[in-house]
Amino acid sequence: KPCWLNLKTFTCHRAWESVVGRLVSLLMAGFVEVTAHMMSGRAVFGPAAVDRSAAVAELTAAIAKQLDQPPLAVQLLLGEHVLPPEDNLSQVEGGATSITVAVNELVGKYEVLMQKFIEKKPGGGSFVLTLKGERALSAKVVARKKEILEKLQLDTVPGDVDAWLTVLLSSIGFSNEFFDFDPDKLEASDGLLYFSQGGASPWNYYFVDVKGDFASRAQLDDDQGAAVGAVWCASFYGDVVVICSRSPCADDWRKMSAGEFDEDLTVDFPLTCATKSLQEFFERWMKTGSAPMICEMMET
Repeated sequence: KPCWLNLKTFTCHRAWESVVGRLVSLLMAGFVEVTAHMMSGRAVFGPAAVDRSAAVAELTAAIAKQLDQPPLAVQLLLGEHVLPPEDNLSQVEGGATSITVAVNELVGKYEVLMQKFIEKKPGGGSFVLTLKGERALSAKVVARKKEILEKLQLDTVPGDVDAWLTVLLSSIGFSNEFFDFDPDKLEASDGLLYFSQGGASPWNYYFVDVKGDFASRAQLDDDQGAAVGAVWCASFYGDVVVICSRSPCADDWRKMSAGEFDEDLTVDFPLTCATKSLQEFFERWMKTGSAPMICEMMET
């Protein structure tokens, strides 16, 4: 005797009909009986009656709560087809269906960290964060990830970086006088993922070394940042993006570090590995109140 659940009203009532009669009743009432299993086969939801017109996002949120995961970490699959959160269950044929649940625990871990960061809004004075924009729809996130991979000239990226890319593209934006994160402005070039470019003069740059080989490719003496997912930063008086006509590649950074650019570029903060990962980057920012390392140095 399963519990019937209407995700729109969250009301429950018992079903006493026969199995066939119950499914016919569901079809006529605009519901579908849903059972959800992990890939291991473990049941995590249902059987429960779900309104066909309810957004998949509502069902995802209900299942994610059962799993103690943020919804962003949970994907629902109908066969081999991923159900976009913006869709509904009208595509399901018949009165009952079984859905497979996939959980990306890295995405869940970093999404929880990002939400704590946004809620805390660390910093004061010129370093106070302003939140901006809205969370992107999943279809836009998928399209943007594909675009960024093409710019990186990679088919895939390491799991840790891939998880962060999902979290960053799905997030709202935030900025202060010296840092500007906008998911719509994430850029990629030559294995580097830029997540903040700009701010007030001087111009500050933060990027992720996707492949972990930036230090050697830029011919830097110090290999401190030789790690996949390491975060690098630098600050200049002068717009590097305009001078390079794009986000800088490793060789551009080599030339800038060696002083080989003829253009009017004045180094304010030299190219430095800020942290070994984005996780460390945001955890340290929450602890110190300043984005590593440029803003930290400004406060000293």
